[in-house]
Amino acid sequence: NQEDNPAEVNLRTVYFINADTGWVAGDLGLILKTTNGGVTFIEEDNFVPDVFKLYQNYPNPFNPSTVIKYAIGSRQYATLKVYDVLGREITTLVNEEKAAGNYEVEFNASNLPSGIYFYQLQAGKFTQTRKMVLMR
Repeated sequence: NQEDNPAEVNLRTVYFINADTGWVAGDLGLILKTTNGGVTFIEEDNFVPDVFKLYQNYPNPFNPSTVIKYAIGSRQYATLKVYDVLGREITTLVNEEKAAGNYEVEFNASNLPSGIYFYQLQAGKFTQTRKMVLMR
């Protein structure tokens, strides 16, 4: 179980801004930073992103709930909405001003039929949309 043993956390993303400084993000909100090219990493508890990003939901496909993670690079009014394949709004998961930071929200689709859905983050001038699949 990943929650019982942090050594089993899956690493998901690696991002370097130069040859020495970079970050690794993993499950359970794990963020590690290196300043020596990856020889050693330190855990960052209060990492504040400087970019906007909408991550792929996990799990995907899902039944009946999934987690959507996103990053806000500066204080912005943010909305996170879910749409069906025809573009009809299903629900609004986030609709408020957010400080810069990393966030996650759970989407429960227990009242929806199987199918393809889209979720869209809008924050300031940033807009990104991703696809998710509900399988019963």
